[in-house]
Amino acid sequence: NEPVADQLSASSENRILIVEDQAIPGRVAQSILEKLHCQVDIAIDGEAALQKINQQDYDLIFMDIGLPGNDGCEVTRRIRLKQWRSNPSVPIIGLTAHVETENKRRCLEAGMEAVFTKPLTPGKAVEILDAFIPNYQKTSSRYSVVSESENIMDKELAILDVDKAFQLVGSKKLVKETFTLMINNLIEDLDEFPQLFKRKEWQALKDRAHKLKGGASYCGALRLEQACQKLISCLQKDSIENAKVFYDEMIQEMIAVKAEASAYISSLEN
Repeated sequence: NEPVADQLSASSENRILIVEDQAIPGRVAQSILEKLHCQVDIAIDGEAALQKINQQDYDLIFMDIGLPGNDGCEVTRRIRLKQWRSNPSVPIIGLTAHVETENKRRCLEAGMEAVFTKPLTPGKAVEILDAFIPNYQKTSSRYSVVSESENIMDKELAILDVDKAFQLVGSKKLVKETFTLMINNLIEDLDEFPQLFKRKEWQALKDRAHKLKGGASYCGALRLEQACQKLISCLQKDSIENAKVFYDEMIQEMIAVKAEASAYISSLEN
């Protein structure tokens, strides 16, 4: 049984565009929205998003704030300037790993309707669709959503919380897929992070940790998510002298998550 939604009428599908450069958040968001019977397209950067919008009208756009090149705010401005399209008022919803007041203000001024923190959960997705797509509930059957409060952990954080990952993505198949993507990302990151740290490329290190945190949040890698945030906060404060401690903690958690995810995938295959 899927905890996200009852079956919706195929004729009531809403067309959604996800603008997201990372594979894990994009794939999970796509799965959640498809379970809510939305037709979903994904654009991995601003240029791809503008091309799709020029070819297709959308009922709603999810916009990652931290896109490479032109960020989500700049892409939103460019979309709002292209108002010759037949659907100029399409809602644009920002998604970010951390909503700071100044960052949120910048997003709203660019033309977004609202900004939400990642990860996009089933419950959050339903709330957004209901709030920003006219007559959304009227075109869908009754649905039941897992309460967001159920995400709150009252136990010691796990290296990899498979139950939380399942709650977010909704199927064992997609949990396996997201874990596989995470392992591939970690292999690459474990090679790249030491080089960035050695060269003292603090901005690049912070940006990469930010992306890793986003992927970790969708995989139930709670300790890794926290370790990334500690390093990000340290670098934002220019506390370079303390960065080594948080960097080492993050690397340790990356290795642990990689091992746990690999073990889980192996258990499914045996």
